[in-house]
Amino acid sequence: MSGFLGPIHIWLYNKIKFQDGLTKLFISLADEKSYSVESLKEIDKLCGSLQEGELVDLIDGTNIHGWLQERLSLVETRLAYTVGEILKGGAGRIEELCKTAFEYGRKSAADKNITPAGGYEYLDNVLLNGMPCDRVNIITSQDDTSISWEQYEDIHRPYWEMLSVDVDNYYRIRQAVIGGIFEDTDIKFNVLKNQNYRLEYKNI
Repeated sequence: MSGFLGPIHIWLYNKIKFQDGLTKLFISLADEKSYSVESLKEIDKLCGSLQEGELVDLIDGTNIHGWLQERLSLVETRLAYTVGEILKGGAGRIEELCKTAFEYGRKSAADKNITPAGGYEYLDNVLLNGMPCDRVNIITSQDDTSISWEQYEDIHRPYWEMLSVDVDNYYRIRQAVIGGIFEDTDIKFNVLKNQNYRLEYKNI
C-alpha cells in the first residue's frame, strides 16, 4: 500500500467501518432481546473501538499501513468477541444474529440489475478480507452468467480461534449479509466447497 493517504486507504477504512457497524447492531440486538450479556458493556475496554471522524483526521500519516492493520484487527476481534459472548447464552441465538445480518445487508443492497461480475466487485468493496496486499480471493472462472472464486486463506479464523469461538458462525453471518445485499437482484450467492464461492443468475 502507498505511504501517502489515497483512495485505497479510504476504501479499506470504509470496509472496516462496515464490519464494525454490524458488530454495533449485534450489541444493540443483545440489549433489545434482553440477552443479559453484561460483558458487552466492556467491549470498548477489552477490544478497543473505532474513533468517530474522517480518516484524514484520525490516521497516523507516518504509519498508514500499520494504523489500518491495527483497526482491521480491532474490528475483527470486536465481531468475534461480540458473537461469542452472545452465543454463550444459547447456540440458537445465531439465527437472530443472521436475521440481523441479512437486514444489515439489505440496507447496503446492490443495484437490482447488477451482473455476477459486478456483484463480485461489489462484495470486494464492502466485505472486509484482510489488507489489500493479502490478496485473499482469487477468481477461478468467469463468463457472462457467473463468476467463481476461491478464498485461498481463512484470514478471519485466527481472530475467532483466539477467543475460542467457532469461525463457522462468522461464515453463517457473512452469508446472511450477502443474502441481504443481493435479495432484490437477479443473482444469487452459492457456497461451494473448500472456501470456493460463486455468484450466478438465479434462473440458471
